[in-house]
Amino acid sequence: MSTKPSDERRKKGAYIVIECPEKIPCDPCVDACPQGAISIPGSMIELPEIDYEKCTGCLVCIPRCPGLAIFVIDETPDNHSII
Repeated sequence: MSTKPSDERRKKGAYIVIECPEKIPCDPCVDACPQGAISIPGSMIELPEIDYEKCTGCLVCIPRCPGLAIFVIDETPDNHSII
């Protein structure tokens, strides 16, 4: 589990990142994930961790986050060219 994906996972396509500085008791993202890829280690005020091997990128967790702290990042090269 991690808060950031490995370099290999980042090259595969879009992934989620959770950045919540609030440290408030919150866990809707854990219950929202159909793959069980999100967990909170220890106390509920800790930053959730993502199992990037389980995460399918369904994005169900994003609208469930009341703190708007879940983001999608896509670092894959864009195959579109500007003419």
